Amino acid sequence: MSSWLLLSSGLGLLCAMEVSAHADAVEDEKRPGMGRPSTLGSGPGSEQSEDQAAAPEAAADGANDEDEDDEPKYKFDFHGFLRIPAQVGIEGGKLHSPPHTPDFNYTDWTYTNNMGGPWTELWFSYGDKTVSANVVLEAYNISEASYKDLQAQLGIAQSFITLNFPTLLGDRGGLSANIGAFVGRYGMAGQYDAGQYDTYLFGATHTAGETIALTYRLTDHLTIDFEHGVGAKLEIPTFVENAPDLPYLPYPGDVQQGSTFLHHAHVSFTWDGKLTLGLHDMIAFTKDSEAADAPDGSIHTFGAELKLWESRFGSGYLGWAHLIAKDPLRVAGALETVHSFEGWEIRDNFFSKDDNSDATGNGNIDTVLFEYNFSLATLLWYPQEFWGQSNDLIFSVFGMYNHVSSDDPAFAGVADDQRGKAGSQKLKLGGSVTYNFKPWLGFQGRYDLVQPNMSDNTQSFQVLSPSLIFSSRFASNEQVILQYSHYINNGNVHGGYPYQLLAPDKDCIRIAAVMWW
Repeated sequence: MSSWLLLSSGLGLLCAMEVSAHADAVEDEKRPGMGRPSTLGSGPGSEQSEDQAAAPEAAADGANDEDEDDEPKYKFDFHGFLRIPAQVGIEGGKLHSPPHTPDFNYTDWTYTNNMGGPWTELWFSYGDKTVSANVVLEAYNISEASYKDLQAQLGIAQSFITLNFPTLLGDRGGLSANIGAFVGRYGMAGQYDAGQYDTYLFGATHTAGETIALTYRLTDHLTIDFEHGVGAKLEIPTFVENAPDLPYLPYPGDVQQGSTFLHHAHVSFTWDGKLTLGLHDMIAFTKDSEAADAPDGSIHTFGAELKLWESRFGSGYLGWAHLIAKDPLRVAGALETVHSFEGWEIRDNFFSKDDNSDATGNGNIDTVLFEYNFSLATLLWYPQEFWGQSNDLIFSVFGMYNHVSSDDPAFAGVADDQRGKAGSQKLKLGGSVTYNFKPWLGFQGRYDLVQPNMSDNTQSFQVLSPSLIFSSRFASNEQVILQYSHYINNGNVHGGYPYQLLAPDKDCIRIAAVMWW
């Protein structure tokens, strides 16, 4: 089973607020040695902030001061990102940490990224401008402040080599390749990260394999980028019948997953570095079925996006993706898309009425994702470049719409207003205003509306979140965030997993330390 290659022609904006929950990096966005952001996705990436001026890409670019005729000068680089929040949920005089909020879980469609949890990442790179080795350590919990959560301590999460040939095509363009175990991200609504909802319209790859990127400048104004990759899961968890579901152990799914492979292809056209049209095609699939009751599965997503890059009138993203799921329970987590890591999570997020549903996860999902950010200072400073060095007023609007369809009787045979969170139409909308009125102090107000089932308003909730952001100066590399969130929960709203059987908290207080280097 394979996908087809699409070849048709065709911030800092929220710097006063923390970067997205996994904070994808500007350096991830740069194809090594090509000197400008990639228009396709992040490629093999770290989980760092766009504001990290010195990045893992520096190792890929190598010792920039070395002469072309010199021997390679290898360089060691160390960069990182941390976000450590203390969060308290309040409901009926009870206090909860972590909060029992409906948008708590990163792999739940209701996730808003409004109160991102712990994340720490250390990126080690060694190499020159032609070749670099990259090793990434990651964790989404901190043992001293929690417990030794085996799943949260990700350890060596990525390990790969980058090869760069930036002048392979002369002054018109070049080629880069990444080989090993790494993450590539496609369909990111933010300028250099996954956007306000911290998810990927087309997909993030979680495999070992290769990705090759080619860039070519067609004219002084128009550049074309191609990218192609293949990969495989190194291993998949073993399914044990009637095994206990323990939250600190990897969940193997409802059935034995198959050996899972990935193929993806992308092309984009960029005008003057400001406006990009991108086309994407990605498929994760199995091909090892030996029994009629364990068919091969696939998750296939494709679509188009339009992205406005850092213009004086703002930055924006508009994308559409069509996802086809066929027996996705057999597909391991090679392709993360629309809040879902594994095939069974696609079933649970879009096709399953509840945990006891017999839904297979077969069906189609059409998704529209948009985001627009406007910086008043960028407009007023024009044509002088503004990069956060003074006061700014930032407006943001964002949203996601999903239309779900399936012939599965467990979905189609249930009235839409009786499907719980598995509505045939799902909608998230939000907006924020950020004002940096002092070098050391900023304010943000954010609003979110979440409707998991537009035919059943009892599943919906709203969030109001004012916050203060402290830093050492304008455009600094650290923030301390003091935030309050008030949840307006309708009648059938519950806490996010693993608190889905409990009443949700209505109020939350949060203090978070964030830094990138």
